[in-house]
Amino acid sequence: MPSLKAENDRLLLQVAAQSKTQGWQYVKTGTVFQKQVCKGITLQFLPNFTYTSGGMIAVSQPRLYLRSRAFEAQARRIFGFATQGPFLLELGRASKSLAGLPEAYKDRFAEKRVQFLKVETTAFNSHKGYFENDELPFFIQGLLTYSDQFLTGYSRDTELDLLRAMPQAYSPDGPYGATRLGTVTPFALTQLLLGRSDVLLTLHGDSRCGVVPAEARLLATLEQSVGDIAALI
Repeated sequence: MPSLKAENDRLLLQVAAQSKTQGWQYVKTGTVFQKQVCKGITLQFLPNFTYTSGGMIAVSQPRLYLRSRAFEAQARRIFGFATQGPFLLELGRASKSLAGLPEAYKDRFAEKRVQFLKVETTAFNSHKGYFENDELPFFIQGLLTYSDQFLTGYSRDTELDLLRAMPQAYSPDGPYGATRLGTVTPFALTQLLLGRSDVLLTLHGDSRCGVVPAEARLLATLEQSVGDIAALI
């Protein structure tokens, strides 16, 4: 009998074939759905499965990245490691409120923690966030539908236009985020790329930012490189 992971991989290939007509490219290595928004900007959706209980349960913590080539190049130069960003949405944490999701999807997958298994029992049911894995395509398609609509209303002509269209004020609950960089550092670097040289001074004076020590160290490293960051404008 095929493993749950093998079954899910097969189901994801089915979703990939269907979503190709919407412009999504599926990269099996890494399990990533992606599409180019414009030159320099890529939208990536990750189902982000973790297999537990000896591979019998698949926990999905889906993520949506908006990746900027200019941002990632500067981040790698400054911090010395690769990152994905500067925008990251943890889709599983907000599934009830995501605009653009089909109502049937929101009604079905109301739990923040969605888990798939091969056989449903009374101990593992949808009211507790457990689903049979044959529902996985519906789950993924719903999030791809949302991902397609994520940029509705934003200018997407160029990388600069899209970065400018994103929020210009920092909020811990906002869309800014990048792997290994948290949330406030991606915001600050993006603003520097937009020519806003006073952004670090503004952040230091804003008590609402709630910068933790790890992020403070990243900001300090960024501050040392401010003079070497060429704005996109």
